[in-house]
Amino acid sequence: MKPITSEQMTRLQGHYQQKYGIRLDETVTSILCEIEQMGIKNNNTIQSVTESIKERAKVIRFENNRQAFWYALGKFGIPGISLPLLIIFGWIYFTNLTQYQTMLRLIDQYPTYKQYAQLMKTAQTTTTPQGTFMVLKPTEKTKMVVGVHCFYHADKRLIYVPITVNEAF
Repeated sequence: MKPITSEQMTRLQGHYQQKYGIRLDETVTSILCEIEQMGIKNNNTIQSVTESIKERAKVIRFENNRQAFWYALGKFGIPGISLPLLIIFGWIYFTNLTQYQTMLRLIDQYPTYKQYAQLMKTAQTTTTPQGTFMVLKPTEKTKMVVGVHCFYHADKRLIYVPITVNEAF
């Protein structure tokens, strides 16, 4: 704050005496002068901030709604569209990742699964109260189709289900 001159004190005392009819002492006059200076400082600060805000504010005017739409789409559309797409692609990725990991565990658990691929593709199944069964037809050893035929080995009392069939057999 600037020091208060005696001239300022006299003017301020005269102003309040003329306005209110009261003669102020020096202490009250100096306090009122300090308050006035702070008010002037605050007013200058407010004016500079107001000017700064006005300089930074951009006013955009459009001729029609179509121009406003395309402006907003260009400014806010990319993030607005990107976020839902990112969520959808993330969900698809993690869903497929889970399915892939499940298949990997299955493959690791059953290393001979490739041999059974043709059988799983062509075999027919039926469900009864006792459970689900693969339906096979008995045949001769020379005419076998994977997933369709089987043959019974009477000596060993076994049923053979072909998993792969050699053409030369």
